[in-house]
Amino acid sequence: MRAVLVLLVLLPLAFLVTAVASPPAPRLYEQAPPSGVLRHDSPPAQFVPSRAETTWYGNADPSTGLAVVGGVWDFDSDPVGDGFLQGWTSADMSASDRYVHWSHVTADSFPQDLGDNSDPYIPMMLLPESTGQLWVGIHQAEATERDFITGMGYGNNMCQRAFSPLFDLAKNDEVRVRFDYFSDSEPNYDYTYIYVLCYDADTALVSEPMLRYIDGISGDTLGMPWEDPQRFNQQFVLTQIDSTTTRALIELRFFTDGGWSDEDGLWDCSAGPFAFDETRLKVNGEFIAAHGGLFDFEDGEQGWSFDICTELAIGAYLGIVPEEVYAEWMDLSGLLCQCGGLSGNALEMV
Repeated sequence: MRAVLVLLVLLPLAFLVTAVASPPAPRLYEQAPPSGVLRHDSPPAQFVPSRAETTWYGNADPSTGLAVVGGVWDFDSDPVGDGFLQGWTSADMSASDRYVHWSHVTADSFPQDLGDNSDPYIPMMLLPESTGQLWVGIHQAEATERDFITGMGYGNNMCQRAFSPLFDLAKNDEVRVRFDYFSDSEPNYDYTYIYVLCYDADTALVSEPMLRYIDGISGDTLGMPWEDPQRFNQQFVLTQIDSTTTRALIELRFFTDGGWSDEDGLWDCSAGPFAFDETRLKVNGEFIAAHGGLFDFEDGEQGWSFDICTELAIGAYLGIVPEEVYAEWMDLSGLLCQCGGLSGNALEMV
């Protein structure tokens, strides 16, 4: 239903663009970023008052790709070779973070000599007894580059996956999962989920039961949960999985919604939302074969791997739609455009 509502709202806006509605603010853009250049990579825009009551912009200068004063975006010609978009571009603000932020870390993974880009903390749980762990998060240097309000921690719309090695498993087997961890994520909204991914003999995924989830701030320390690590130690009898299951793996999936993180500053995570160490995996009371079922991460990932949830990327849809298509849309929806009539191509935003 949400997608339908967005479609109904945005399509009329696309037609108004074709009609070249006057911009509300009487200002000139003296500098504007070229198509495809990120805002923070461009020189800051400078504004000067316009003597005219309204300044019109449109089309694109073929030599720069910039909109030109007095121009009209009619989307009927292709001066810059972008398929009639005439310099318009789109950015998908709803897709999940496309970079993997899980990693094997030691104390040296958190730099302390980069000035303002130094990580404020070294969130290692079990020093000096354990010197390695698996951690998900965004370091201060990247947080600065991405303009995170509260720096190091995590962002909105993240879906980060850590996978154990494969092990043999069948329906009704008992799985025991144990690990030490810390958590620092917005309670009731941002979670680390624990899944069992079950595969058949042809390596097809046949079941994906969620065992438990973890959220909020773990332990009793103020703002530094890694100083009071917790232990997850539970067993599960897998009676509901697909009967064709022959092998499986454990997944820890860190998932965030669209708000309240270090990115917008509404949730200040000190040094990453989740890490785990000293992991034990058993099936029917026996350690799994991979790495003897014991993972202390002292010498690396020890067979664990990382990825993102690519299926959650929603997409940014912007394109050119011809008159015969949008005219039919408007007729069927009963929309009326108070813009003096439309003709030719229009900009479509869904």
